[in-house]
Amino acid sequence: MILDPEAVARAVDARHWGVVDGRLESIVSTGTFLAGLDLVVEVARVAEELGHHPDVLLAYPTVRLTSVSHDEGGLTARDIALARALSALLDDRDLEAGPPRTA
Repeated sequence: MILDPEAVARAVDARHWGVVDGRLESIVSTGTFLAGLDLVVEVARVAEELGHHPDVLLAYPTVRLTSVSHDEGGLTARDIALARALSALLDDRDLEAGPPRTA
């Protein structure tokens, strides 16, 4: 079931996530390319456990995470669960992250 983007935004950690163009997005500051790669591996592990996979863009010195339920055509409870799990990972690693800035 597709959820209202505003409800999704309220259900996730606003320090890390924002809803942009119907997707949950976060930009994580990793400091180094290798730290970013390490984060991507951990994100993949979490995604596999949940059976829901974000789009990931690794670039120095950030990792951009984007989640949407492609099969449903919008945001679902799976996106919320993934965002919450990834927020916990970011907090455990003491990484700064936030939603993309909009103009």
